[in-house]
Amino acid sequence: MRPGLSEIVGAQFAWWQLGFRLRRTIGRHCGQGRAHPDQHVWTVATRWARQLLAAPWWWRLTKTTLVTGFSVLGLAATAGTLYERLSAAFAVSAAVLVVVPVAVLSAWRHTRLARAVLRLCPPLEVKAPKGMPAVRLVSAGLLVSLAATSLVFVVWQEHTAVHGCANRPVEPEAHRWWVTRGGRDGVGCPLGGVERTAQGELAVRTERGVVLTRAPALGLVTVSADLFDAWQASGGAAGPLGGQIELQSADGASEYVNFSGGHLVRAPGQSPRLVRDRPYLRTLEVGVCVGPDRPCLVRASRIGGTIRLGWHWGNADAYNVSWWSEGGFDVVGTEVAGTEFTVTGIDPGRAYGIGLQACDKQFLRKSRCTQKAEYIVRP
Repeated sequence: MRPGLSEIVGAQFAWWQLGFRLRRTIGRHCGQGRAHPDQHVWTVATRWARQLLAAPWWWRLTKTTLVTGFSVLGLAATAGTLYERLSAAFAVSAAVLVVVPVAVLSAWRHTRLARAVLRLCPPLEVKAPKGMPAVRLVSAGLLVSLAATSLVFVVWQEHTAVHGCANRPVEPEAHRWWVTRGGRDGVGCPLGGVERTAQGELAVRTERGVVLTRAPALGLVTVSADLFDAWQASGGAAGPLGGQIELQSADGASEYVNFSGGHLVRAPGQSPRLVRDRPYLRTLEVGVCVGPDRPCLVRASRIGGTIRLGWHWGNADAYNVSWWSEGGFDVVGTEVAGTEFTVTGIDPGRAYGIGLQACDKQFLRKSRCTQKAEYIVRP
């Protein structure tokens, strides 16, 4: 009569309750050709051994693989959440490479120990291992080879996602900046060679419609191609606008760049407009919603060196909240679980920009986030 589920689970549970040290002691006694002196412990061991060997080899291997696999995939999922550039294919392939050898070794050791236990039970004949060891070895080898091939392919894809362009920034500093920001999938592939501004600074156009250039006050930055062309047409840094002093930003649906002698702004569907002698000041105040594709900041109360924020959105796993002083380019950000947050350590006399994004976490993948909603909070 085959054992029932309760007997199988009971035997397994009792065996694991013995603890690692006692199970190892049983294995050491069996290696010396003698049973464990504690009759209760030995009964648990023999029941476990009979139950284990009653199952076919493929079930023992599958069970061990599943137990090990859930643990490793859990770690991979955690790593994917903490390090969002980890792709699902990379995590799963790496997990299989870890799981299969560990599962095969674990199943082999358990089977070997079970046979050693039952050899010390004279009434029971221990059958020789059935099946085809070569087939088992080849199957495990094929699975590991498939995982290794997948891992190599994924690594190549990850490399191509950054470096897979016919053209790349030539200058070492620009190339490092381009790579750290995602390369092909981040900034985009450069189009042709390196241009030069009227002042001799590099200007690299990419397929994403932006220009990578160097601003003396900011270092390497990206600017939309139409805003960059309008700036160059006005004379660049030697013209009335002067040099760029802030990163390109959004005010609702408009894009703007501030320069030392004025600003450029582009409204939706319009050409860039040049304004001299005054910086662009954000007009999007708290309570005005940009659109249904991003969160809406509905309240922002300032008390001393703090700003208490509250926003509206549907369901989201987390929110990215960022803030910066108006006119500055040092952005501070954090992840928030709810729809309220208090910014601390700010200058009570300065205006601050606030950025909001709603994000949904993905299993083993990068989070999916909305467009950023940016607001200005004045004293």
